[in-house]
Amino acid sequence: MGTLSELLRWKKKVQLTDDTAAWVRIIGDWDLQESYKLARIASAKKREALRNINSSDFQDEIQAFSDASKEECLSLIRAARSNQWVSEALSAVVRPDEVKLSEIAIDPDAPTLEEQEKLDAENTKIDLDYKKAIEDYSKQKELELESELNVLDLKDLQMLAQVEASTILPLTVFMNELQDQKIWRSVYDDEACKKRSFSSIEDFREMLAPFKEKLIQAYNELETGSESLKN
Repeated sequence: MGTLSELLRWKKKVQLTDDTAAWVRIIGDWDLQESYKLARIASAKKREALRNINSSDFQDEIQAFSDASKEECLSLIRAARSNQWVSEALSAVVRPDEVKLSEIAIDPDAPTLEEQEKLDAENTKIDLDYKKAIEDYSKQKELELESELNVLDLKDLQMLAQVEASTILPLTVFMNELQDQKIWRSVYDDEACKKRSFSSIEDFREMLAPFKEKLIQAYNELETGSESLKN
């Protein structure tokens, strides 16, 4: 069994080629805060560019929808709204508290196997009901959106697509920048995680896509495991 510091380090070896490997670890609070800050800055710059009708960003990514097809507009609008629904659902749907062992067992310090099984079953049901409530919320929003879209002509759809694009594109930039910022800071050449593999985010972005995907997958797995431990 490792020490507490090793447990909290959350690192893993990633084999990139037969002869090359790297170590990936969860980044610390300072790096995480910097990653979020730089992601917000990138998002703000993108939003500013999209609001400038003379910018190449506006002309390529917003104005392009002024003559987009109905299918292109609908696809963009639905994608943008679905992202919004997820955030709304997490705020609107209250997750019930889990059942405690003290509510099930006669003696919580020495619960029977049957009592533990009952606890697991009840908390599993709570989790499933919560997920269904999230799905039901999203389905209802989807129905409302389709009703809204059905009465719009192509010109209205093109205008709505431009509005939605101006919202979803900065969010996409934020998510991509945040991911890259976290990953390049998390990769090391040595098991002790003392020597970073990349000198900058630009250095990381020049890496071949298949290798980047391996590092991203490894970090996401570590991050998921870290969140599970917190919960």
